[in-house]
Amino acid sequence: MSAQTFNQALEAETIKRLDAAIAGQKDTLAAGQLPDHSTYRYHAGVIKGLEDAKVILQEALSDIQRV
Repeated sequence: MSAQTFNQALEAETIKRLDAAIAGQKDTLAAGQLPDHSTYRYHAGVIKGLEDAKVILQEALSDIQRV
């Protein structure tokens, strides 16, 4: 496996795991079984953080591929 192929596989797996983490957090919110508003806000914050991390990662990978 070449380094480029390995890096592409690693990038794809990272994005896949971020998507899974985001989906898991959204499922938690959708279940509606959170004990209080602060817990809801916590999960919403986690989702926002994961989504931001995904965008930053994708932008960085795009920048690297252009070089």
